[in-house]
This record gives sequence, C-alpha cells and structure tokens, in this order.
Amino acid sequence: MCGRYAATLPPEMMVELFNLLNQIDFPPRYNIAPTQPIAVIWEQSGRRTIQLVRWGFVPGWVKDPRAFSLLINARAETMAEKPSFRDAVRNARCIVPASGYYEWMKGKDGVRRPYYITMADDSPMVFAGLYSTWSGPDGEEVDTACIVTVEPNLEISSIYDRMPAMLRGEAVDLWLN
Repeated sequence: MCGRYAATLPPEMMVELFNLLNQIDFPPRYNIAPTQPIAVIWEQSGRRTIQLVRWGFVPGWVKDPRAFSLLINARAETMAEKPSFRDAVRNARCIVPASGYYEWMKGKDGVRRPYYITMADDSPMVFAGLYSTWSGPDGEEVDTACIVTVEPNLEISSIYDRMPAMLRGEAVDLWLN
C-alpha cells in the first residue's frame, strides 16, 4: 500500500516533463499523507492539466463522504470490478508525479521502520491514479484521487506486498487516454 510519498519536483519541471497547459504553486513536500492535497495530472480533449485534489477517493454517488471509507489506493487487479472505481477506470484516469514513496517494514525486533523508495537513477516516478469529483447537496464540489497499486517487483517484495503502479514513456499516454 502506498500510504505516504514525496513530491519535490519543481513546478516548471513538471510543466516541461508532462507537457502541461498550466502550472500550480506546489512547494516540495517530503511526507504527503492521505487526506492532504496532492498534485495530479489528467487529460481532457487532448490537453493535460495539473490540479490539486484531496488524496482519498470519494465516488460521485456517495451521499456523505464522512461515512465512507477512505480509499487511498485501488488494486489494479480488481479496480475495474469494484463499484467505487468502475467509472473512474473508464473515464477518470490521472497520474501522480512523485519523487519517492515510503513503506514500513517490521524488523526482527518488532519495530516498524520506514524505507524511502526512489528510482535507481533518481528520475521522477509517475504513479497511475484515478480521480473523482464528489458533489455535495449544497453544490460543493471536491476533487479526490487515489493511487493504483500492483503486486511488488522483486526488490520491493522483501519490504511490502504492494507497490504503486508506475508508468514510463508511452505508458503514461496510454493510461491518460
């Protein structure tokens, strides 16, 4: 499960790297947690924009988000079948730029220790994500998102049993389209 991550890419680098139409003021953050604002990128009509949304997916059909479980991750293997994610898988995909993420592993002494995971070459990570806009009864709208997770690769499997779905190159375009 990806429950904490860092996003330290300068905004101008994100604009260039992801061919964005806009830029947001998003200072470097090293310990982003669920319910906090996160920067996500989505594509509409062939144009990519970056937005700040709440980390914790709330489907549009939810009546009271306070009574709904916090969905920070979506399992790639089952998300297309889950009522919470079904529509977003088809119509509301996004990417989440990151510098790295944290996983905790319990040591032989029983103490859980954080591991900060980055790309070997320190290049930016691009997590697959899903987003939704929840509309309240008074017309309030809240954009929310979650990170898609997959089975871990060999390196991560010794630390945890899940990892973010990471996209590279053309996979980013395919995911957003």
